[in-house]
Amino acid sequence: MPTIQKLPNGGRITFFTKDVLKSLGVAQKDAMIGAGYLLSNKVKTLMADSPRTGRIYRIGKTPTKGNRKAGLTFRAHRSSGPGEPPAPNTGRLMGSVRSWTGISTIFGWETRVGTDVDYARPLEEGVKRVGAVHLTGRKTKDGRQIARFGPVTQWQLAPRPAWSRALREEWAKIVLLFRTASGRMGGGQP
Repeated sequence: MPTIQKLPNGGRITFFTKDVLKSLGVAQKDAMIGAGYLLSNKVKTLMADSPRTGRIYRIGKTPTKGNRKAGLTFRAHRSSGPGEPPAPNTGRLMGSVRSWTGISTIFGWETRVGTDVDYARPLEEGVKRVGAVHLTGRKTKDGRQIARFGPVTQWQLAPRPAWSRALREEWAKIVLLFRTASGRMGGGQP
């Protein structure tokens, strides 16, 4: 049964959301859950297998056996380079990647893959350096110097994509999941 909303000028909007949700069977829900697991596992795998070609950072006071063999007198962590997925140091980011599937009031079934770690988004998208303030040498009538902002030209932190790369690499598998689910329902198109 469609939901009808009347508009003030005599028009109306008909929503078929409940009918669509009823037509989505267990197969589509399973496809959504499967897509979420696929993406979250791929993100974790990309982080774990990161090439780690970035800087070496000093962490802690005492070196590990591996650091001693490498000739280092301190404990070290090699970070990921620009364009590589983040290299885990503590494992906090990698351990916090989750997928959630549920009913959204707007879109029907919805799957989200993400994390609650605050530094995940700046790692994924990068951070651009804010333009520097340059004094022009000119002054206003009341004696204050006129300043202008320079252009944004450099990355403060270059992107280290994991989520976008995981989606790009797993896209064909996700499409296959939904095609298989549509076939199990008996129809090929919504």
